[in-house]
Amino acid sequence: MIKLKLVVLLIFLVSAHSYARVFTLLDLKNESVTNTKEIASLLNDDSIILLGEYHYQKAIIAGQAYLIEELSSERNAKGNIALAWEFFNYPEQADISRTFSLFSQNQITFSEFLEPFFPTTAGKENQSYFYRPLFESAKKFEGVFIATNAPRAWKRIVVSSGVEALEAEKIPAYMRRGSAEYYDRFLEAMGGHGDPEVIEGYFMAQSYTDAVMADSLIRESAGLLTFMTVGSFHSDYGHGLGSYLNDSSSRQMINIKIISSSMTTADELSELKSEDSRYGYVADYLLIVD
Repeated sequence: MIKLKLVVLLIFLVSAHSYARVFTLLDLKNESVTNTKEIASLLNDDSIILLGEYHYQKAIIAGQAYLIEELSSERNAKGNIALAWEFFNYPEQADISRTFSLFSQNQITFSEFLEPFFPTTAGKENQSYFYRPLFESAKKFEGVFIATNAPRAWKRIVVSSGVEALEAEKIPAYMRRGSAEYYDRFLEAMGGHGDPEVIEGYFMAQSYTDAVMADSLIRESAGLLTFMTVGSFHSDYGHGLGSYLNDSSSRQMINIKIISSSMTTADELSELKSEDSRYGYVADYLLIVD
């Protein structure tokens, strides 16, 4: 357990917001407080940094932007970074690259960039816009934006008929069923019960998603310091996305889980800091955002 007396709160102003946030960055395996300078000193120029999140949480997104900017700055990586986002589908990469370049050059607004991919529904808040700090960080450090995911229609085929029902070009070279540990976590998340065939179909779609994201990430980010924003279930414990990245590449990978203190109970925080007897640590680092 990380001793409370070691916890030092570091306050930074996140430019994407009008208020200060407090970031506490913990090195889980060494049970100590750390900072971005120490992490940056361990990175390579083409390291992959997984930013595990709970979706659409503004505090967590602010934490991601903080990590992207601080680590990029410490590495002097301006013009040599890539940001990847789980929400973008890789068949749209050409359009995303073209329009993000226009946004980066101030030729179009953020809304004009994002709206074609995530249209706003009348009368409803468009939560995809919460992620603007990430795009601003990529713009600030002259980075590129990478689409990683597969369209939902392809995943529905996997659920109903298996990966083999897809066309060969849609199946990543390193496609395999996720590990037993990953399946057990998935089963628990699904409630621990249900039709085994249905659960297996959904788990294969989960495994397929991880394999596709890893394949897209490696293909599009060669030589770049790369940040991947992804739902933390895909990155926790090195299961899912992390395992496929290790299968397909020898690049260094750092796993950072980001949580909001206001959304995390004391018991949950204690569990996240501790080593699980079966799975190990949830990530290499834990960023707590207040």
